[in-house]
Amino acid sequence: MIENKNLSFKDYLASSAISIGVILVLMELLSFVVSMESIISNSTNFFNKISLLFMAIHLIGGLVGTFILARKINDPPLHLGVVTSLITYIIEFVYFLLFGGLINAGFLIIVTLMSGSIVGVMIANSNFFSSK
Repeated sequence: MIENKNLSFKDYLASSAISIGVILVLMELLSFVVSMESIISNSTNFFNKISLLFMAIHLIGGLVGTFILARKINDPPLHLGVVTSLITYIIEFVYFLLFGGLINAGFLIIVTLMSGSIVGVMIANSNFFSSK
């Protein structure tokens, strides 16, 4: 176990890399499904649900990345999730700026990343997954 005082930027960056990896993989799957759905039919109801899926993807990405780092720390603080989600947002913003255009839902991304990251820390703090 790592003590809280020994967290470095590398730890936060590793957690953010896991988060952004999960987000990018799930977004590629979502884009595949959307392209297949648009070929099959032009259902506007389906495209209205994309924003909910987009938020869920960021929630899952923040949760997974922060949970993995928080499991390695004795009594992880909640600010671990906030810092990880901010670094993840910066990485995602730069990625989409370079490769995919700008992101229109910046505030929603921050809110869902922070929510998922804080929930990841809270799950790691609980005794549900402890091996004691």
